[in-house]
Amino acid sequence: MWDALRHGPELNPPLHYLAVRTAGAAGQVSSRVPSALAFALGCVALCLFVSRRLGPAAGAVAGLLPLLASAFRYAFEARPYGMLFGAACVALLAWQGASSDTGRARSAWLALLSVAVCTALLSHCYAILIYLPLLAGELVRWYSRRRIDWQMAAALFVPSLCILTYVPLYLSSRAMAANSWAAPSFRSLCGAYLRIVQPLAWPVLCAAIIFASRWRPGRPLPKPAVSSFPPQESAAAVALLALPLAAFAMAIGGTSFFHQRYVIPATAGAAIVFAAFCGRHQSIVPSLLLAAAALSGAATPVLSRISNVPPLRFIAPPSCHLNTYDFPIAVADGITFLPLTWYADSSLLPRLYYLLDRSAAIRFTRNDSVELGLESLSRHVPLQLASYSAFLELHPRFILLEKTTSRFSWLKRQLLAQGAILEPIPGCNTAGNPMEWWLVTRPAALPAASSSESAAKPASPPPPPAPSSVRSSPGSAAVPD
Repeated sequence: MWDALRHGPELNPPLHYLAVRTAGAAGQVSSRVPSALAFALGCVALCLFVSRRLGPAAGAVAGLLPLLASAFRYAFEARPYGMLFGAACVALLAWQGASSDTGRARSAWLALLSVAVCTALLSHCYAILIYLPLLAGELVRWYSRRRIDWQMAAALFVPSLCILTYVPLYLSSRAMAANSWAAPSFRSLCGAYLRIVQPLAWPVLCAAIIFASRWRPGRPLPKPAVSSFPPQESAAAVALLALPLAAFAMAIGGTSFFHQRYVIPATAGAAIVFAAFCGRHQSIVPSLLLAAAALSGAATPVLSRISNVPPLRFIAPPSCHLNTYDFPIAVADGITFLPLTWYADSSLLPRLYYLLDRSAAIRFTRNDSVELGLESLSRHVPLQLASYSAFLELHPRFILLEKTTSRFSWLKRQLLAQGAILEPIPGCNTAGNPMEWWLVTRPAALPAASSSESAAKPASPPPPPAPSSVRSSPGSAAVPD
């Protein structure tokens, strides 16, 4: 596993993969268990963090808010972002406990702090940013106390040794940096903050309605409660909200990758800030809890449907009779191709190919991250990859499967630019289905292989399947993650 990570473009340390392996076979459910449990634990830790200062009602608001956020979808994905969120929230709770408790309780909090930070650092490389809120709060605390808490400093420093594991991962990922799929931009930064603010829209609206319903002319609203966060915890909450800015600067400074999910702990900052408002106005909290619970219940089926894997009828509807076409299938999008190689049934799997041409990928999508990633993965997992020109030379006709909503799809545009003939397959392209099926007749003049194709072509590409083995039934199942 470590060899695959060290020699590939993956930026994730190995802890999440080890957790998935420990959970059992990498099935649709078991592979998601670590993320789901960690996300739930993070919500509980967030609730306790706020409850210690503002009471259980405000804590419940903080614990429910992530269920309304875009971060909730990562609780059901077999990726490390649920673990990143959970470990960051537990680290925040442990730091709070260690800074306020004494004796054996403090020792336990310090140990938990080190374990939580270490867990986060070994889950994702951008977890290094959780030091920002912890150090911001600790600096305020040290200033107010006029002395350094050396035990706390040691608890924070020891896990930082995990950062040494990032060095080989960073060096191996530099091949993707020149044409990064997630290059930092002002638009992506604004998008990250929009994702953080978005879950506050409904709770704030509910709070405004509750305030308005209780207001009467000549009668003042109830005075805010005195309870509040101490300065160091307020500083930590504000620093959590600054994580997207820090990640953006980090991407510009060297990593070249920025995405809102890398700063998923910032959702905790939004939850704490809103819970602080609720804690100062305890009279609205019961009504707000009911509204938040109702919204969570309404949002959960929608988000679960987004996270769940659709059946093959979404990829190929029942009216699509692929068994009448004995041709290989070229999947235009690598993000769709990879899960299909896992979830497709035995009748469809031998027909699936992904074509490699880094120059075409850069030309049409401005990045070749998918090509580099699949090429690296093919050294450890059997994938049917073939160079674009070699595949066209071998197959005068083939089927093209394209997800129209993907920004990583370049194959259809490349074929049209070179004069290929594309005919829609009857019954396969239905309204509302982003998956399109085309019968392709290669261009009259075959394109010459580019240097980037040759470099990306696997050393031993798998042979094309025999016609007798490529028939698939209309009801075959392939489910992408």
